[in-house]
Amino acid sequence: MRPEVSIIIVAFRNEETIEPCLASIKQQVSLHYEVIVVDNSPDDLTVRRIGDFIKKTPRFPITLLEPGENTGFASGCNSGAARAQGDYLMFLNPDTCLQNDAARLLANFLKDHPGAELVGPMVLEPTGRIVPTCRNLPNLRRIISGVTGLDRFVGAYVLSRFPHDRPRRVEQIIGACFFLHQRTFRRLNGFDERYFMYFEEVDFCRRLIDSGSEIWFWPEARIMHRAEVSTKREDQVAAMIHTLRCSRRLYFEKHFSRIHHILLDVINRLEGISRGLVFCYLYLCRGRIHDLEKARGYFKVLLC
Repeated sequence: MRPEVSIIIVAFRNEETIEPCLASIKQQVSLHYEVIVVDNSPDDLTVRRIGDFIKKTPRFPITLLEPGENTGFASGCNSGAARAQGDYLMFLNPDTCLQNDAARLLANFLKDHPGAELVGPMVLEPTGRIVPTCRNLPNLRRIISGVTGLDRFVGAYVLSRFPHDRPRRVEQIIGACFFLHQRTFRRLNGFDERYFMYFEEVDFCRRLIDSGSEIWFWPEARIMHRAEVSTKREDQVAAMIHTLRCSRRLYFEKHFSRIHHILLDVINRLEGISRGLVFCYLYLCRGRIHDLEKARGYFKVLLC
């Protein structure tokens, strides 16, 4: 039977979380589904855990793709989508667990709302706290608000003041769980693979809205997210800080005028210097390697 939904997971050093993620799919999803895992890890630890899960659940409908190198998140998602057979695509982070039949709930939402082409669920921390996941699309004013910390009070970029327990049409949802028609993904030619990691979903949301479509937050569907399990490793902190700012720069180069991305460069450099110095000071005071890695990451932003 042809799957109704293809669940695509791009993994990178997720040996600790991949089995609970797959188990939650098996337990919660009632639609006919397939799972496609693209493993970008530099070792075989995640693949081994997937193998262990398959031995325990031999009929689990899973396809494993191993590029042999870390091709990036956007590229991994596109590779998985190219193999997908479902009418719907569900991009799911490997450090998430479905808390209910989110796939069916999100599919039903799209069926009932013809103007909507992308929808995301409520995201919970392991403690049960609701994570603010809806955002407005970035512009210079919102980036400055976020960098300076003002957005914590204003909520103009991250919609932290909107209660994430009710439905809402939004400009952007985070990529921890992206649910859409496969035809929509193909119409927009998937994710832009120039984004190695970060901002690929922002760019997709921007292009989707520019095409006249709606994006919705639907809190009836719920997932639990152990955020950044793989990227919080000490050897990844600096690279992720640098990659995020470089991806943000690419987004501005693509969607804004030259003066805007020149001004963003200034913001990136000021942020890199100021935060780099702060984390250097914290490292000298506390001796924590995590602070040193953050300092290195922010100083690397100067090279974007």
